[in-house]
Amino acid sequence: MTHLTDVGSATLGSVGEPASGSDGSIYIDQLAKTYERPKQDSVQALLPVDLSITSGEFVSLVGPSGCGKTTLLMMIGGLLDATQGEVSVAGEPARAAHPAVSIAFQKSTLLRWRTVMDNVLLPAQIAGTLNAQTKQYARDLLEMIGLSQFENRYPHELSGGMQQRAAIVRSLIMKPSVLLMDEPFAALDEFTREMLNDELLRIWQEKSTTIVFVTHHIPEAVYLADRVAVMAARPGRLLEMVDVDLPRPRNEDMRQSPRFNELVGRIRAVLQPEVNGAAE
Repeated sequence: MTHLTDVGSATLGSVGEPASGSDGSIYIDQLAKTYERPKQDSVQALLPVDLSITSGEFVSLVGPSGCGKTTLLMMIGGLLDATQGEVSVAGEPARAAHPAVSIAFQKSTLLRWRTVMDNVLLPAQIAGTLNAQTKQYARDLLEMIGLSQFENRYPHELSGGMQQRAAIVRSLIMKPSVLLMDEPFAALDEFTREMLNDELLRIWQEKSTTIVFVTHHIPEAVYLADRVAVMAARPGRLLEMVDVDLPRPRNEDMRQSPRFNELVGRIRAVLQPEVNGAAE
């Protein structure tokens, strides 16, 4: 099977980028979420958060279960209303089906009765923008990520890692300025996960898309990101923003470097009191 890193000539820059100057910025101002439940106590899922993400930046959200990572991501994507505060994406208030935003979930959610190509093209079909240029863009993306030979296969004929690759391509087909990813590699084995980390970074470097990436895996968060947002257990809150000063492009050797391990250790130290407190 061809991997993205084996592909030489097909680059996203050559198959069509978003318009020059596309805004992928995200601004979060005192954003909070409380779930109200009939005849039960309310649940404060997220305390007020302030965060600015510049266009083209890669930010990881990391923290224990129940810290509000996915809640925050869904509010950025406009799929969940905020209790208070505001969030803007690409210069506009966050909303569902924002044309600048795409979301990749933990499961690939491919439709089993559609081929890989048909799954990839589904967003364009729904938006009414499916044309020959879009189909060619899909082919080039599939080539980049090592799935060009599988475009006519069905999901059940693919491995879990290949299904996630197809889902990533689907999330890119509309050329979003912002890509929100909710633990997309959590169910994969370590080897496949690390391989897809590298492929995601290659795509990100080619497209300059803003990525917000939710994960429980601290080494993954550090390896991918420009900055790591460290979040506390419920009620969720932002504890610290950690700058990742590792050089780019990232490579496998960096996972063994003293600085990488230092950054992982720093984040673990920030989270340890939260984890211990949740266990008590």
